[in-house]
Amino acid sequence: MDWGTATSPMYQAHDAGIPIHVWVDETRPRNQGALTSWELGSHGIPHTYITDNAGGHLMQHGLVDMVIVGTDRTTRRGDVCNKIGTYLKALAAKANNVPFYVALPSPTIDWTVDDGVAEIPIEERQEREVTHIQGLTDDGKIGVVARSQDDAIIEVTWCYYQEGMNQNEIAERLGISRATVVNYLSEARKRDYVRITLDTDIFRDHDLARRLVDRFGLQDAIVVPTSPAGADQSLDRVTRVVADWLPGLLEPGDRLGVAWGETVYRVAEAAPRVTVPDLTVVQLVGSRPAALGFAAETCSATLARRYGAHCVNLHVPLLLSNRALVEELKREPVIRMQLDAVADCNKTIFACGTCTADSHVVHTGLLDPADVDPCAERGAIGVICGRLIDHDGNGLNREIEDRMIAVTLDQMRGKDMGLLVGSGPDRARPMLAALRGGYATHIATCSETATEMLNLTENNA
Repeated sequence: MDWGTATSPMYQAHDAGIPIHVWVDETRPRNQGALTSWELGSHGIPHTYITDNAGGHLMQHGLVDMVIVGTDRTTRRGDVCNKIGTYLKALAAKANNVPFYVALPSPTIDWTVDDGVAEIPIEERQEREVTHIQGLTDDGKIGVVARSQDDAIIEVTWCYYQEGMNQNEIAERLGISRATVVNYLSEARKRDYVRITLDTDIFRDHDLARRLVDRFGLQDAIVVPTSPAGADQSLDRVTRVVADWLPGLLEPGDRLGVAWGETVYRVAEAAPRVTVPDLTVVQLVGSRPAALGFAAETCSATLARRYGAHCVNLHVPLLLSNRALVEELKREPVIRMQLDAVADCNKTIFACGTCTADSHVVHTGLLDPADVDPCAERGAIGVICGRLIDHDGNGLNREIEDRMIAVTLDQMRGKDMGLLVGSGPDRARPMLAALRGGYATHIATCSETATEMLNLTENNA
C-alpha cells in the first residue's frame, strides 16, 4: 500500500530508526483515524487512537512535539483546506507553541483561488454519518447501526434499575461519562420511563393518619413525614404520594372535579400515566391568570392527560365585572352544559388555602389586599375554589362571589370522595375549617400539619 502524504514522514522516520509515537485522531464522523491506525499498526509504528477532540488536551500537557496534517486543496496565497477538524488543531497548536506542519503535494495547489474561506465551499455530508455508527457487531462483522440518544437513555435506565449496576459501572460499559449517566437517569424520570413509588399503605397506616380518620370521621387519610428541608419539600412529598394514591381512589365512570392552585398543580404534574376507564375530569372554577401554570385549566387538563380521561374545561372567566353578565353567560348552552358537569361531579380533589396578604387568592385578584383584614374580622380563615370560609367551613358570601363562575360551596359537599390536600405550618387551621364544613372525606398532609390539626381540635381552636 502506498504511503499517505501526511503519514509519509512517519513511515520514513520509523524506517530510519527514529523513535516516534503517533497520536491518531479518529476524525468523526468517518472514523478515518481507524484506517490510519490500522496502516500504522501494520507497519509496526507505535501509536494511540484518540477521540477527535483530545488533541488540544494532549498539547496542553506537553505530550505533542509536532502536528502534521494533510490538505485537500490549497490556495495560491497558502490557505489550506482539509478535513473539518484541521482548523481546531491549528488553533490548539498555536496556543500551545507546538510546531504545525502541512504535508502539501504540489497538485493540491489551486492557482485560480486566492481566499480559501470565501471561495472554497465546504462539503455538507449526509446526517446518517453522525446518527449511525460503524463498527464490529457481536458476531465480528462490520456493521452500521443507529444509536439515538433515546436508545442511550433507555440502555442506561435498564442497566441501573434492572441490572443493579452503579453509575460508574454503566459509564465504563457504555463508554460515557458518569455525569452523562446521571443526566440520562434524570431524563428517564422526567419522561416517565421509570417511576419510583412507595406503597401508600405505609402512610395510610401511620398513627397520625388513623387518628385523623377517627377524630374527623374520614373515610381515609395519608400522612407523610415532614421534610427537614422545609415546607416546600414537605408539600412536594405530600403531592407525590397523593399522585400515587389518587388512581386507586377512582373507579370507571367517575366524574372527578379538579380545583386549582399550586398544591393541585403539583399533584397533576406528579401523576402517573395510567388509564382510568371512562373517567371524566372537570375543571371546577373558571379561568383566571395564575403564576407558574397553577391556572385551573392547566390543573384539570394535565390530570386528564395523565389518566387518559375526557376533560371538561370551564371556558369562562372566573371573575366578571357584573352579576348580569354572569347570569347571561350561564344561560349559554355550552356553558350550561359545562356547569352541569361541575355540579355532577361525584369526586373532587382540592386544597384549602389561606387568606393572608401573600396567599393565592390575593395574587389572583379574588381578594383585594385591603380586604384581607376586614375579611379576617368577619372570620375568614380559609378559601376553597376561590370562596372564603370561616372557622366552621361556612361561606362568607362576599359580593364578589356573585360575580364568579365556579363550583359553589354547597356543590363541594356530600361527594363520594372529597380529597383535601395540604401541608405547611399555615395550613392547619384552613384545613380544619374545610373538615368542619363537610367538604372532605379523605385527607393527605404531612406529620407536622396533622399534629397541629389534632392539637388545635383538642384546644377547641
